[in-house]
Amino acid sequence: MANRFTRVLLVLGCLALASSVSAAPYGDARFYLYSNQWAEGDPVILRLRHDDHNAVKVFSETWDIVDADGAVVAQFYWTDDERYMAPHQYKTWEWDQRQQCYGACQNVRQGDPVPPGRYRVVTTVDGKEVSKGFSIGSYFHLGFDGRPKTDFTVFSTQPEVVHQMRAELEKPQEERQIVAGIVRQRKTLYNSAWSFVLDPPSIFLGEVFIEVCDGAPRYVERHLKEWRGEQWCPWSSYVESEGL
Repeated sequence: MANRFTRVLLVLGCLALASSVSAAPYGDARFYLYSNQWAEGDPVILRLRHDDHNAVKVFSETWDIVDADGAVVAQFYWTDDERYMAPHQYKTWEWDQRQQCYGACQNVRQGDPVPPGRYRVVTTVDGKEVSKGFSIGSYFHLGFDGRPKTDFTVFSTQPEVVHQMRAELEKPQEERQIVAGIVRQRKTLYNSAWSFVLDPPSIFLGEVFIEVCDGAPRYVERHLKEWRGEQWCPWSSYVESEGL
């Protein structure tokens, strides 16, 4: 009797499990990006993956790239065949950072490249918005007077700062300004020689700073716990070159 009762419980449990699986919500799609930080002009690889066990329909007619203000700067139009996603299927869009329309668009001219800044790719799968944020900016190497072998990389996402740093490269080295910003622990692919980076939106240049935020890179590295979240303005720093 006990064995029969146990078998009944097992059957009921299996039925309940099957019911819960079939009732799982559709549209478990998400974006996977190789990087959240892209240099100006580099193709941005946007990959949408459907992780559910059921096929879903993409309800949006487009993938949209929106800026920090929510304005659409670029779109890719889905074709009818592309608007269904099989389980574990990928959809990939290689965006060249230009403000334009792709795919099924008609009579749309190619626009200028977007400026550095924060962007987001957005679409709707099975009635649910799916989005992912990323940054576009430029990488610069910092040099330090008296420390010829010291190299530190910063990534700026602010158009005015990028323009200013490029202008610095046209000046004699001794006339270039100090680079400053907020210290963050490194969780990026760049600046691998160090345990910290400067927070991209916080970076700026100046001619004069108070001494309390001055310090050699190695000093900040050795005392990183005290420097996290604080402004660093190494007086010996200057923009040395652009690029990774």
